[in-house]
Amino acid sequence: MGHEPDASGGGYHRPQRKMARTPKVLEMQQQNDDMDWQEEGGTSEGVLGQKRARKQTTPKSSGGVVEAIQSLKQLLEQDFNMKIEAMKAEFQLEFTKLKNRMAKEVTRATAQTAQELSQVRDELIQACGELEQTRLQLDMLNKTETPRSSVQSYADAARKTHQHVQLIFICGPIGNSGTGVMHSGYVQSS
Repeated sequence: MGHEPDASGGGYHRPQRKMARTPKVLEMQQQNDDMDWQEEGGTSEGVLGQKRARKQTTPKSSGGVVEAIQSLKQLLEQDFNMKIEAMKAEFQLEFTKLKNRMAKEVTRATAQTAQELSQVRDELIQACGELEQTRLQLDMLNKTETPRSSVQSYADAARKTHQHVQLIFICGPIGNSGTGVMHSGYVQSS
């Protein structure tokens, strides 16, 4: 009725369901196979036919376990490699985003700095123009006030000093001609 006698002759057992090949199941099967080989290689002697049958079936199941382990190892390596590749791709994406963001920031900062420099240049040009206007105004004031103030200063100096007069010679350009002329005059000194 679908039940088979146990190989040891101990009665009928319900057929086992096929187990999924998880790492733990594979490890348990490997341990069972190792124990079977140890029992066969021990000092106790069994029936020769049982030994041969067991030796013939054990390598097949052991080979299946080794193949399963190798297959599992390959799957784990593939999974690991896929995860590494995914991490590389994610890192590359984040790096590209960061690089683009930094490039935008540098571009923005450069444009802002250029604009600020342009404003500073315009302000400097304006300040130079104002300084030039002020210099021209001062020159005009000096030209109009110089004769009066020099006359006054000479008069003040004459009153304050002793009446000792010396003849001096002054060399220098006169007017806009740029030519040097020698002048003589009297100066009071103490």
